[in-house]
Amino acid sequence: MSGENMSDKKPIPPTALTPATIEKVAALARVSLSPEEVQIFAVQLTSIIGAFNEISTIPTENILPLLTPSEIPGFLREDVVQEFLGTEEALAAAPERVGRLFKVPPVV
Repeated sequence: MSGENMSDKKPIPPTALTPATIEKVAALARVSLSPEEVQIFAVQLTSIIGAFNEISTIPTENILPLLTPSEIPGFLREDVVQEFLGTEEALAAAPERVGRLFKVPPVV
């Protein structure tokens, strides 16, 4: 944000999301909505924008940004070039194998 203060930003007015705005966004997204859905989305999205406006009023000037979503430090290790065991040695400890590959359960 190059020195831009978040508190200097003007909140988006909740009234900005009219049914016409919802219809325009739906058309751009190539989504067809019934008139009832347009009304529902206008109310719901206006509420969501209102919640974000409320969050944007929280003073965060003296709060450092997180590099990760938790306070747990990253566990980094030095990259060290090591000699490869070889296919047979690597597969020797595998519970199952198919030819020269590890056999693992399917992931859906």
